[in-house]
Amino acid sequence: MRYFVLLLALCLLTSPSLGKRKRARKAKLKYLKHIVVDPGHGGTNPGTPGAHGVFEKYVTLPISLAIEAELKRRTNAKVTLTRRDDSFLGLGERAVMANTAGGDIFLSIHCNASTSGVGRGVEVYFLSAESAKGEIAKLVAREDHGAGDDKAEEKPKNPLSVEQVLKDATMFKSHELSQKVAETIASELGKALKAKNRGVFQAPFGVLKRTEMPAVVVEVGYLSHPIEGKRLLQRAYQRKIAKGIVRAILSLDKSLSGKRRR
Repeated sequence: MRYFVLLLALCLLTSPSLGKRKRARKAKLKYLKHIVVDPGHGGTNPGTPGAHGVFEKYVTLPISLAIEAELKRRTNAKVTLTRRDDSFLGLGERAVMANTAGGDIFLSIHCNASTSGVGRGVEVYFLSAESAKGEIAKLVAREDHGAGDDKAEEKPKNPLSVEQVLKDATMFKSHELSQKVAETIASELGKALKAKNRGVFQAPFGVLKRTEMPAVVVEVGYLSHPIEGKRLLQRAYQRKIAKGIVRAILSLDKSLSGKRRR
C-alpha cells in the first residue's frame, strides 16, 4: 500500500498538467509567411459610428492587434500592421506599406453598418472591375470616404484602373487567390463567432486596387447593430475574431501546400 501511494505521488509530480505546461508547437506557415493587417480608418477618418457611440477606428485597431497576437502565438508568421495608434493613413500609403514590406497576404479590417440598425453578420470583399451597386456601392463609398491619399504622397500621373490591375499579369497572379482568401475567412469567422455569414462579394475598394498580393476587406460585423455592435467592443469577442481569421490563414496555407505538391 505504501509503495502504491509513493508511486501515485511520483506520477502526479511528473504529470505535465501539474508541472510547467509544454508550449504548443507553432505552426510553420510555408506560403503565407508574412501577413499584413490593416486596421481600417484612423485619425481624422473615424469610420462609421456605432450603436453605442464608438467609432469604427477604435474597434478595428484592437481587433488587428488581437490578430497579430494570435498569429504570433500560434504560427511562425511575420506580421506587419499598417498602423498601431490613432493615426491617419491614406489608401495609397497603406498599400505602399504592404508592398514595401513584401507581404504574402493583405487583410483590411473594418466594421459594417446599416441605416436600419438591423443588419448583422460577416462579409468579406475582394477586388472587382465592375462598379459597385446598391448597398455595396454605399459600403465602398463609406469605407473609402475620407481615406484618400495623404497630400504629401507622390501620386502616379496615370494611376491604373481596376480593369488594368486585373489585366496586368503580375497583379492578376497576386489577386487570383483573393477570392479563396475571402471565402475561407468568411466561413471560419462565421463559425468562430456563431454569426451570420453574409457571403463573399466583389467591390472596387481603393486599397485593394494597389496591393500587389492577395488582398481582402473583412467586415467583421455590424457596429450599428445594438447586440452585435456591443459584442464588437468586447475583448473576448475581438479575440474570437482573431482566432477565426488565424484558423482561416492556417487552412489557406495548408491548401496551398497541397496544390504545390501536385
